Amino acid sequence: MSENTQPTADASDIDQLRDLLKHVDVDADSPLHTIIDGLLDIVGDLSAERDDLLEHVKELEQELADAEDRIEELETELSNYRNENEQDKAGTKRRVTTNEEAIATLEKHVNTDATEETPDEDADDESTGTGMTALEQIVQLPDNVAERELSKNQQRARKIAMNLPEYTQKVPAGHAITTSELATVMASLEGERPHRETRSRVLKFLNDFAGEYGKVVKRRGRKRFVLEEGIIARLERTTPGSNQTAGVTGVVTP
Repeated sequence: MSENTQPTADASDIDQLRDLLKHVDVDADSPLHTIIDGLLDIVGDLSAERDDLLEHVKELEQELADAEDRIEELETELSNYRNENEQDKAGTKRRVTTNEEAIATLEKHVNTDATEETPDEDADDESTGTGMTALEQIVQLPDNVAERELSKNQQRARKIAMNLPEYTQKVPAGHAITTSELATVMASLEGERPHRETRSRVLKFLNDFAGEYGKVVKRRGRKRFVLEEGIIARLERTTPGSNQTAGVTGVVTP
C-alpha cells in the first residue's frame, strides 16, 4: 500500500510554529492569535491521528502477510492430507479385496456347518486365483471378519492353521499331525475335548483349505494330515501376531 507523499506536520513542526508565533507582533489576546493557535492545535491533532492510522495500517499489513503465510501452510497440509487419504483408501481397498477373495474361496469350499461332511482322503486340491491357498488367506483374515463370516468349525480350523508350524511334526513328506494330536490341540485351545464329528469337520476344512499342499492319509490304522514343507514355510511368513501354542501339551510324536 502506497503512502501519501505530501509534506505533513509532526509534533516538532507544531512546536516550532508555536515558537515563531510568540515572536510575531500580534497581541496574544487578539482574535488572530487565537485563530492561529487553534489551527495549530487542529493540525497537531490531525498529525497525531495520521501517525496512529499509519501504524494501524502497518499492523494490518503484517496481519495480512501472516494470514497469507498461514493459508499457504494450510494448503500444503490439505494437499498432504489428500495424498495420505488416497493412499489409505487404496490400502483399504486392497485389504477389502483380499478379504472378499478369501471369503469367496471359503464359500466355494463349504457352505455352512449344516452341510459339512466327514473328511475324505481324496479331497479336492485347489488354490486361489491370488496364488495363495485358502489356508494362507484365512489366517490373514482380520479377527472381526473371521468371526462374522466363518462357521464355528471354520474358525477352529483357522486357529489351528495359524500355528500349524508349531502343532505339526517333521516327517519325510513335510509336516504332519495325527487326528489324536489334533484333538489334543483343540482341547487345549477350547478347554474341552472335541467330539469326533467336530474333529473330523475341522480336519476336512484344513485339508480343503490346504489344496494341493496338504492331504489326509492313513498309516497303521491312524489318520494324519500331511502338509508339504513349502506351505509350512509360507504359513510362518503370513501368520499375523504371536503364536497361540501356550498351554498345548500332550502332543504325541507319530
